[in-house]
This record gives sequence, structure tokens and C-alpha cells, in this order.
Amino acid sequence: MVSLAKVSRFSQQIITAILLAVGLCFTTVPTLAQPKLAWEQVVPQQALTPEFFSPKEHVLGIRTGEQKHLHGYWRTIVPVVGGKFYSFSIVEETANVTDDRCAAVQISWESRRGHAVLRDEEYGKRYAVETFPDGTEFAWTARPEIPYEKRTLANGKIERFASFQAPSIATNAEVQLHLRYCDQASIEWSRFSFKEIEEPPKQRIKVASIFLPPSESAKSQVDGKVEIFKPYIEEAAEAGARLVCLPEWFNKSYSSKSVEVIAEQIPGGISTTFLEGLANLHDLYIVAGIAECDVDTIYNTAVLIGPSGYIGKYRKAGLTLREANALGVTPGEHYPVFKTEIGRIGMMICYDIYFPEVAQNLSGNGADIIAMPIAGGHPILAQARAIENQVYLITSTYSQREEWIKTAIFDYDGKMLAFTDKPGSIAIAEIEISPLPKYWAHLGHLKADLRTQKPVDAKSIRAK
Repeated sequence: MVSLAKVSRFSQQIITAILLAVGLCFTTVPTLAQPKLAWEQVVPQQALTPEFFSPKEHVLGIRTGEQKHLHGYWRTIVPVVGGKFYSFSIVEETANVTDDRCAAVQISWESRRGHAVLRDEEYGKRYAVETFPDGTEFAWTARPEIPYEKRTLANGKIERFASFQAPSIATNAEVQLHLRYCDQASIEWSRFSFKEIEEPPKQRIKVASIFLPPSESAKSQVDGKVEIFKPYIEEAAEAGARLVCLPEWFNKSYSSKSVEVIAEQIPGGISTTFLEGLANLHDLYIVAGIAECDVDTIYNTAVLIGPSGYIGKYRKAGLTLREANALGVTPGEHYPVFKTEIGRIGMMICYDIYFPEVAQNLSGNGADIIAMPIAGGHPILAQARAIENQVYLITSTYSQREEWIKTAIFDYDGKMLAFTDKPGSIAIAEIEISPLPKYWAHLGHLKADLRTQKPVDAKSIRAK
């Protein structure tokens, strides 16, 4: 058993040689070109030692007993070339692993001597977090990678995967496979892969949002005709936008008719048919808030339309009292994210912004972009949802109150890349969609940290 806090690099190399001699090795899959890797058993504190095991070749495991706070990990060193891109994957089979914090993977970048390396200069120039008050820069070390994305395989096991770029002066990657915080739990890792790849493709796209607040005179003239949004969608398309966000209940807000009369079937209603035609004509993705009627049930819904037609919908989960008690709207229960050629798109609606769980669920389901039709709300909440979920947030509002959320595009730092408060105009900005991590210099890949270090909610603790 090894504790890294007490072991020198030279001693670690001796341990590695011993492990190689007894055959405790784990090769990458499927290639055999990479040399065999020696894996060490490590505990942060001896009192926390779990049971390490290797049931068969190329499989490593850790098991805990009745003590909840046992914590150990397998560790190996993989040679890398600074500046190159790498993909990582590993298959996990777990039992009684209760949340994402329990089974963790960490990859740290090191020099040949086993020291942490400095980040590259462009490694995460982030919003006001890089400098001392006098303007001088911190010499931040390259923060660890935390692979957090997962997919379920046909056999029911989970594959964890990630891609990243090694810092230019890194020569080694230290890989750690952790089990912690769970009693009576076990995990087996297999099919470990860490290999050099070409630079993953990324794309820069323009996204837009429409600000068209209704008036009583407009309601009487338009009377629910959704075509009023056509010139603004066309303007966004002409400016190069690939995604356009419309406001909440855009089929209801320009009508004095009741929601029961205006609500329509999705797909197949007047509004989705109208949006499908424009999306196809202009090669666009469109998000719009629509009053939906499903048989006798009314929902406050956002739809995603693509160049090929209807893609999917989200039903508002966080209803206002008026929606719930006066209008009889039913809340949604699902948080779908739709994979498109321009990224993974989720949707939320207006009052959802006051409930952090909505955006967290969308981010947890993989959203790169959250489009939010909204009447109005507190602007700091929009910044918070973007930051705490590390997503682009697009808002399309009605409100003209100076202190409320603007029709805008927010980036990962909560900054407005573009906004408009002029009625009958659009906000448009360019964003970057990439599979590579977006770093905060002092925290590293914040989105991964938020996913893997999220505290357990009190209800889950009481249930146990």
C-alpha cells in the first residue's frame, strides 16, 4: 500500500518496477503499441484504506466495507508529448456507488521529474480571475483533468471518456482511479485507453435572440398571428445566425384570446408549422415558447425546430402561481437535451431560472447551449445559471424594465456577449462549441468539477 504524500518519485519508480515484475499491469485497449503500464495502490491516509483487487488481467478494482469514508485509488504514469491532443476512456462496473463524487478519475500533468507543470499562457484567460489587484499575473499550474462524461454500453456498464490537450511542457500524465465516500461499494475498471489524437474539431457559430415586446395595440392588430416574427427571424438568418431564440408563449403574447383557445398541438400546430418552414428555408435552428395543448392538458412549452423540421420540446417545470393555480398549466418533468450539428441544445423557460435544478439537469444531460424564452427576470440569475453550469445561455425577453434580464447571449463567465433593449431588434453573437475543456485558471475545468464534486442534497441523505 502506498501513500503518495510520503513517497518520492524515485521510490515510486522502484514500486513500479516491482509491480511490473509481479505482473500487475494494465494495457491500453485495443492497441498493443503502447507499453504496459504499472498501476500502484494509493491511499491519502492509511486509516482510510479500502480493499484493492484485480480479479483478472486488465481489470482493476476497489471495494469498501462498512466504513463510509474509505478512500483509495489506483495510479499510473502515461508518457505524453507536450502540446499534443489525447483521448481518454475507461469502462466502469459499479455496485452501491451512490453519486458522481464516489467514483472519480483525475489526470494530472507532470514534468519528467514528477512535478506539476505550469499552464500554457492561453490556458483559460477567464473573466477577472487571472490577475492580482495590481494587474500582475499568477503563475498558475495546469489544473487536473476530470473526465466526467459518460455513456451506457450495451452490456449495462458505463464508459467514461474525455479529450484534452497536454500543456506544452508536460511529459507525463498521472492517471488516478478513485473510489471514495461510499460504504459497501465496489468498482471495477477495464478497457483503459489513453491515446494521442488529432485536434478535435470545434466550430464557431452565430446565435441570435429576438426582442419584440407586445403592446395592446399590436395585440388587436396581430391577434395571435405568429407571422409577426418572420422579418426578425429572416434578419437573424441574413446576419449568419444558425440558432435563433424567440420569447415565451410567442403564440399567446400577441393575442387577447385565452390560453385554452390559443394552445396548440406540438408538433403539427400552426406555430411549429410556421417555424419549420422558416428553419428549412434559412438552414436554421429555432427555439420558441409555445402554449401547448396535449388533449386536455395545457403546458408552457419550448420547441426546437431544425432545418429538417421538428426536433423536440421541453415543458416548463418551474411554474408561477398564476400559471399553476389561475391558468391550470401542468408542469413538465423531463429535461431533454438534443444533439445537433451545431452542438447540444437544451431549453428552459422564464421562471425556471429561479430554480437552479432546471439548468443543472440540462447541463448534466450534456447541454452546450441553453436557450430560454422568458418574459422577464433578475439578470444576476442569468449570469449565475451560465457560470454554475458552464453553458452558453440565450435569453429572449418581453420586459422593458431597465433592471431586468435583457434579450442577450451570456457566455460561460456570465458575461453578455451581445444584448438588445430596443424593441423590434435582435441580439447576435458568435460562440465556440468544442469538445475540449474550457478552463478557469485557478479551478481548471469548472464544468467537470461542478459535476463530480456536487454536494449530495439533504433529501437524499435523509432517505438513507
